[in-house]
Amino acid sequence: MAEADRIAAALRYQQELDAAQRPATMNPNIAAQGLKSRNRIAAALASQPPSWSGEALPMEGRAAFLPFQDSLPGSVMNTRSLALPGIVAGAVNAITAPGRALVDPEFNQGEEAANVALNVMGGGMGATRPASSLGMGAREHPVINFNAQATKLAEYSPKTIKKVLGINPTVKNVNQLTSPGIYKPYADLAKESEAMVAIENPMMKQLWNVDRGDLSNIANRAGTIADPIMQLIPSASVKQTGSEAVRNIITPKNTERLIETLKAAETQAPNLYRGMKGWYVLDPMWQRLKELVGPEEATLRFDRLNKFGGIESPNMNVVDESRRAAAANFMNEKGKFEDWAKYGGLPYDYRVAKGLVPELGNLPGRVGHTRAANAQRKVIETGEHGMDSPKAPLYISASGTPQTGFQTNVPVGDAHFSRGIGLADVRTNKGFDASVTTPELQHLTPWWRDISNEVGLQAVPGQAVGWGMFAPQTGVKTKIGAPKLELITDLIQKYAAKTGQKPETVRDKYLLGQSHLGANMSPAGAGLAIANDTGRE
Repeated sequence: MAEADRIAAALRYQQELDAAQRPATMNPNIAAQGLKSRNRIAAALASQPPSWSGEALPMEGRAAFLPFQDSLPGSVMNTRSLALPGIVAGAVNAITAPGRALVDPEFNQGEEAANVALNVMGGGMGATRPASSLGMGAREHPVINFNAQATKLAEYSPKTIKKVLGINPTVKNVNQLTSPGIYKPYADLAKESEAMVAIENPMMKQLWNVDRGDLSNIANRAGTIADPIMQLIPSASVKQTGSEAVRNIITPKNTERLIETLKAAETQAPNLYRGMKGWYVLDPMWQRLKELVGPEEATLRFDRLNKFGGIESPNMNVVDESRRAAAANFMNEKGKFEDWAKYGGLPYDYRVAKGLVPELGNLPGRVGHTRAANAQRKVIETGEHGMDSPKAPLYISASGTPQTGFQTNVPVGDAHFSRGIGLADVRTNKGFDASVTTPELQHLTPWWRDISNEVGLQAVPGQAVGWGMFAPQTGVKTKIGAPKLELITDLIQKYAAKTGQKPETVRDKYLLGQSHLGANMSPAGAGLAIANDTGRE
């Protein structure tokens, strides 16, 4: 049984036992019979005449007290026939359950427990029940699957969730548990995230004269953009009325959970804290460009490259985002941006087959390339990217410098941040697992700013540290703790080794748009298909 199914079954079973207020199962010795033994017994009895006690009476459509049963309740195709009332049929099934447990390989212990609890013990009037279980007038609840968007947990009490999963959600009106692990004890969060921290690459010191500690210290500076939401996000409203989902996460318990999580990062996961606090800082790139082309030209070049990366960021990991940003910048400097716009999103193997833009090597394609290329073209022509979603503009600005303007007051609300703060658990829409929307961001930003300030951080570094602490719980599978500048350094180092160039040479060519950073080093990325130009941030 898959882990998600195991947890779902445990939740159902526990809820049924809670409803009965005492264990309401068959003899545990019988329940413990192995599948092989039950199959052998079933095979031995297969030749015997059928018995009324050999299978459960079907309960679907059966009236609780009246002697009839509907075939298709609520349908024009419904037919009604004589049948035992539900309360009697439920009692019969409870009596026959021990015997059926021996011969029926599909015997469902949790369901049978609900039969007893909801019928024989009188606990089921109007109660919620699992599909196919008994219950007078009971309604079905949806199948619980933590990996599906249809997951609904509102019918389960926090007590039940805590008992089964060992966690205690700190948000109100839980609708699904998107990442249950975010509610783990702080020490566990720190231990698991610290174990995922990547070894620091000394090449960053060689190329940029900084290490993770230096970037962490630089991140103490305040941003230059006073009101990032209103200044950077066109869809932001002066008259925003807030979000019901946000109201469910800004609880005292959830606030305390997040504050204590950030504190635990600093004291119990120092390597993670050191790396994530300065994750967005790219100031050394501007400094090197200044040495190469002077301050004014450095500002223009850095701003364009940084915006190219932010435009590529939706639905893309940071490594491929950086590769593709470098490639777009490279093609622009070569006077071939329109070739990039036309062909840069195609899969590598297709480009090779057609002989298209060979200078891109095995750079992976992407979904949403047309949208990204149009935004990059606007950057070239006007200096503005024109992106309306909240994530990308804030992401770009968080990676800016004092010379280009940057912000530290508003968290970059990607999907992992949404999961970590509990927002994904209280949403009721189909896209509950998506990035933070503009109305949500406007509502939660002052709250998150206060949380970060409580532990001596600004909102952006606070978001980065929280992102790292929750990374093992929210679905991050790769190493964490390496700042964005270090990830770019890794690419420079790999491309230098591949081409036989000095890392310093590759660094400077990359900054000046005279070279890209290589493409996907693994064959898997070469076949990324481009199905359409849509995508969710």
